Amino acid sequence: IHPYRYPHPPEGSDLVGEVTRIAERVRAAGARRPAWVTEIGWPTHRTSRGSDQATQARYCVRALVLLQSTGLVEKVFWYDFKDDGTKRDYNEHNFGLIHHQTYGCAPKPGVVAMSVFIRMTGETEFRELSRKGPAYMAWYQRPGGEGIVVAWTDRSTHRVPVSGQLNTVVDLMGAALPVSDSIELTENPVYLTGRELKIRAE
Repeated sequence: IHPYRYPHPPEGSDLVGEVTRIAERVRAAGARRPAWVTEIGWPTHRTSRGSDQATQARYCVRALVLLQSTGLVEKVFWYDFKDDGTKRDYNEHNFGLIHHQTYGCAPKPGVVAMSVFIRMTGETEFRELSRKGPAYMAWYQRPGGEGIVVAWTDRSTHRVPVSGQLNTVVDLMGAALPVSDSIELTENPVYLTGRELKIRAE
């Protein structure tokens, strides 16, 4: 499946609904293989259909979480790893998570955001995705019992109370944030780790 959404955010463009409907129709036709999203991405070209690099980074993580939440998608192939050219107003030259080799393959924020997501969730079991008001919360479980919550809002900032044993808070780029009994969510996902975590979002 190639469920491109750009320049729209992954939540408001029914990414989960479309992928789920396609996968269910394929299953109804007799296929039993899991779905693969073999192309999805947000290009950073300089037109009205492009995204800035910070937006590409946040949408990258949010799209991966949403696709994982379907329970139907086994693999996601991001399109693509490196910019294919140097024309700044051409979408096909600007899908990469790193810049073209003309610019030394310098990283964009998106490649850092994806690496943080993989590092934080790679050894976990996905449990569920919940939404309360503008807040999205994806719940993961590590083998040793520690939980991870990937949380963000698709609108303005939204502060939520957190209870339980909160051990760390990590931002989209992997930097540590202060541990507190309330966390301000933004469009950039954050990672909360701890045990018996509860978030009261309204």
